[in-house]
Amino acid sequence: MASYRQVVAVERALAVLRAVSLRKLATVGEIHEDTGIDKATVVRFLETLIGEGYVHRIEDGPRYEVTRKVTQLSAGYDRHRELARVGGIVMEKYRTVITWPMTFAAFDGDAMVIVEAIRKPRGLVVNRVPGYRFPMLVTSSGLAYLAAVPDAERDAILDHLATHPGPGGWNQRAHDREEVLRVLDEVRARGYAISDEEYYQEQHEGVLWGASVPIRGRSEIHGVFGIMLLSHVLKRGEGLADYLPVMTRITEDVAGMMDGAPAPLSAPDGE
Repeated sequence: MASYRQVVAVERALAVLRAVSLRKLATVGEIHEDTGIDKATVVRFLETLIGEGYVHRIEDGPRYEVTRKVTQLSAGYDRHRELARVGGIVMEKYRTVITWPMTFAAFDGDAMVIVEAIRKPRGLVVNRVPGYRFPMLVTSSGLAYLAAVPDAERDAILDHLATHPGPGGWNQRAHDREEVLRVLDEVRARGYAISDEEYYQEQHEGVLWGASVPIRGRSEIHGVFGIMLLSHVLKRGEGLADYLPVMTRITEDVAGMMDGAPAPLSAPDGE
């Protein structure tokens, strides 16, 4: 908890900067929709951010985009590296509990990227290593992340995906917003996501599938934790009752550490 009352003007300026960053190219009207800040105030914040070098105005529209200077704001913190560090600590404590391959993944602009993984000798030949990127709308990691983030952030991501087909063209599904939201509502309701059957049928002939749970921090979604399973051992979407309590505990441990809590000493008894 902050020691002093928060400065509202700073909060709102950061909200404007965040909205521009998420949309890649944003109009005043879009920023207003994302933040709830009136348009005249949005313009004043934008002019200030332009003067400080964090935002650039494109006269066509006009529209606004962030500049490279925003990277200075995160120079001392690498979110992916920190999630990998924390995830590695926690996974090590649960590796005898979950015998399937485990991964931690983070959002990376237009895809999910694996930041840490433990692979298990259960006949899986698919190599999922840190740095591997995969689409948002058809993988359990992407669906779990999208279902967990605030609606404004989700919508900004979907808008971006709709204009960037990506490898395999899977991002085209973002054009059917009604269907995407229906799927995400289901994921949100049950608290976890499973991979799209068509995607894994095409990519891996349906021999495996994934399940993922979001890592919910106090103020943000840090990423997702997932496991990969063989279809001939557990059919897609079945048999998760034995794993979900442990998966949830893992995400809680990671979220706590990302938010500043100490590392858990060991996996709880009985898990």
